Amino acid sequence: MWPWDITEPSTTNRVPRLRKLPGNNKPTLTTMQEEINEFVEALYRFVANEIKRVTDPIYCQEGIKIVDARNHIFRLSDTLRTDEAEDTYALSDLCIVDEDMQTVPNRQRMYRIARNYWNG
Repeated sequence: MWPWDITEPSTTNRVPRLRKLPGNNKPTLTTMQEEINEFVEALYRFVANEIKRVTDPIYCQEGIKIVDARNHIFRLSDTLRTDEAEDTYALSDLCIVDEDMQTVPNRQRMYRIARNYWNG
């Protein structure tokens, strides 16, 4: 629960004013880098779960659609290729093969995808 409550709109610019709720709650500000890190971790977990579910993620015929990046909402799609304009990514484009020859999510690729949503 946020320690702020929205009261009546301001008369100057019609933006609601905030008032402090009782208690020692301090508002926490999320920096852009924290938002990016949270997005990458959520996408990483989603891709990792899909890697476990499919037999061979490199040749998988499914993709992932980013429905809402800021709220970490992803869904499966039957996309065969990556289309960044449509926010769809082939599962194989989100994976790499590590030194142990295991398919794992590509965290660096996910950070590059995050740049599409956060300019930073």
